[in-house]
Amino acid sequence: MTSINFKYRLDDENPKNIWTRFLNTKGQYQYINPKGVALGDKDNIYSILAKRIARNPDEDMVSEINSEGHFEPVIAKDYLNRVRSVAKGMLAIGIKKGTPISIISHTSLDWAITDVAALSIGAVVVPIYETSSTKQISYIFQDSDIEYVFCENSDLVDKCKRTNLLQTDRILNYQKDILNQLISRGEKISDYDLDKKIDQVKSSDL
Repeated sequence: MTSINFKYRLDDENPKNIWTRFLNTKGQYQYINPKGVALGDKDNIYSILAKRIARNPDEDMVSEINSEGHFEPVIAKDYLNRVRSVAKGMLAIGIKKGTPISIISHTSLDWAITDVAALSIGAVVVPIYETSSTKQISYIFQDSDIEYVFCENSDLVDKCKRTNLLQTDRILNYQKDILNQLISRGEKISDYDLDKKIDQVKSSDL
């Protein structure tokens, strides 16, 4: 196998447990840590996250800024539940394995949940800097065949509309509470159906 020098930390309990991505002779990526333990083909972003959260479901996972401008912790099991609910909403509107989507936003909890939810069902996430020009956004949309975009605010929504490349209902606005709207749309998707979609994503996928 040939190393491409791409390393990941997948084990918070052991900071020295660094995984390295290798390209094997079949042209598939494998992930191996220094002890020689490789991720199986059935492992994916979601399974790694779920195992991590199962160890300490009630500990603080991330923080978000509340209405008073203070950081408020989100515990691990609530974070995972929100990821699952947003993933169901994505399935409900047609985002699935292989669907190219984009996120144009500063780093935020909404950004993180959108990213992990999309990757959990196998969508392809193409992040774009919020400082990008309309011309730059247009190029990336066309080059990546973007089908949906999540925007931080109305100004970025307008910038995406000016590309004339996406239908208006596929330009989604965090300021308009789009994630909670997706959660409502996803209520018709069962846990069983979501888990089937998650299980279709393999470690060798993009």
